[in-house]
Amino acid sequence: RWPWVIVAIVVVLIILVLLAPTIISTTPVKNLVVSRINDNLNGTLSINDWSIGWTSGVTLEGVKVVDTQGRHIVEVKSVRVPMSLIDAARGHYNLGDVVIDEPNLVDVEIYPDGTNNLSNLIKSSPKEKTAAPSPKTEPPSQSKLPDVSGKIIIKQARGTITAVGKPGPILIDPSDITLDIPNINSPI
Repeated sequence: RWPWVIVAIVVVLIILVLLAPTIISTTPVKNLVVSRINDNLNGTLSINDWSIGWTSGVTLEGVKVVDTQGRHIVEVKSVRVPMSLIDAARGHYNLGDVVIDEPNLVDVEIYPDGTNNLSNLIKSSPKEKTAAPSPKTEPPSQSKLPDVSGKIIIKQARGTITAVGKPGPILIDPSDITLDIPNINSPI
């Protein structure tokens, strides 16, 4: 009997791995992931829908970020990353043509100290708050990033940026931006 039990467990594990993108795309898992992200934000992130596939890449739709005061800071109609999960698992990080549709910086504020409400979104960790400066400083270690390449296409980016204490907001008219990344480790 034990050989059949082991075969059954292996078959169940293979089925779970094959269905992992489908399981990850379900509403309960999406809500769990968004909840975990929100635990680290001074505000909330919401995603209307997402689709993840082994060969089809990742698509996010209806991404919104709201700060602690209830102001919408960023809204994005959709984000499409065509890199497949199979390629990512193999260590091949060619993103392909990443398309970000209609990002909108809705209510970005720049404060007198140079910070802004986007930079204040991420909660600082307790270590950052309580860490005392170390008497010895070691030189930063040199580490190589993975070989990432691709093209990021931003369609119809727009926004409103306000500097606190300065007259009038800066309006960003709908604009298209293309960033070509031949290799992230190459010199700029």
